[in-house]
Amino acid sequence: MKSLNCLFILLFAIAGCSQVPEEEVHIIFDRAEGLVVLGDTYGTQTEATHPVIWTNEYREARVFGTTLGHYAETMVEEVYLDLIANGTLWLVGAL
Repeated sequence: MKSLNCLFILLFAIAGCSQVPEEEVHIIFDRAEGLVVLGDTYGTQTEATHPVIWTNEYREARVFGTTLGHYAETMVEEVYLDLIANGTLWLVGAL
């Protein structure tokens, strides 16, 4: 899991891209047991942090999740595409 955390640090470069609109924050109150948060953000309405990138291993399955990617401008950024590609590679055990 340590190597996966390093790969997702690149995600935060999105914040410096002027053409990417600010993402919505989806509030996740109930976290599954074993959830590993790889990235979070501060919600001004709740005054708390909320996960935006996470992994979990449930029974024999790997789970990768993100609430980022609401806008086409976000989804064409190389760092976002790397996030999705690396998450998918991790899901299938290739990372």
